[in-house]
Amino acid sequence: MIQKLQIGDTTINIEYKEGDDSVKELFKYIKMAFKKAEEFFGYKLNSELNFLIIYSREEMDKHWGSKTKDWITAFTNKQGDRITMFSPSKVEEYTKHPKERIYKIIQHEIFHLFINSKGFLPWWLNEGLASYLADQKRYDCIGPLKNLYKSNKMFTYKRENFIYCMSNGGYRASYFIINKILDDFGKGKIIKLLKLKPTNENINSLFEKVFEISPQNYISRLISNA
Repeated sequence: MIQKLQIGDTTINIEYKEGDDSVKELFKYIKMAFKKAEEFFGYKLNSELNFLIIYSREEMDKHWGSKTKDWITAFTNKQGDRITMFSPSKVEEYTKHPKERIYKIIQHEIFHLFINSKGFLPWWLNEGLASYLADQKRYDCIGPLKNLYKSNKMFTYKRENFIYCMSNGGYRASYFIINKILDDFGKGKIIKLLKLKPTNENINSLFEKVFEISPQNYISRLISNA
């Protein structure tokens, strides 16, 4: 069945199995995330979005396009108009997360929608910002950041590099990076970067233009100062 949720000018079509009452608890968290995102970014999503609720790891693999890790609970598509996620009733059966974590995860994915609607941000910005806004605090961050920096996979934005980084402490590393960026520059430069509509190909040069330091040098400096 499809439940329509209207938030301002945005229509959200939530597709799920009839009788799955666990989905209804998501609605208030969706509204909370939209409000927080609009306040942070200063813009709204004036579009139609789709949330697909799934019930097995096989479904997740199908929509992802390949076999998925057990930490993958939800994801936003490249077009930025659909979130695919496990039903709260299936989170503990098919992922390593407790059921309650899904409520922060859905907010995390909504923040991706806002980010991706403007352009491409690398995982170390995109995931960090979504985690920060969803209040998903991460600890013991500097070790993974050092290892990922040495791996030479941080600044070449291929899907296999993303999976490698996120499977090896990328969420913790990105949370550390975004907190430092907000401390050093505030959110204004992040908004400015998004307004330039960055792409996979030009994000590193646009970052250097806005922040007046290359991403490689900035992160190297963070590691040295940690």
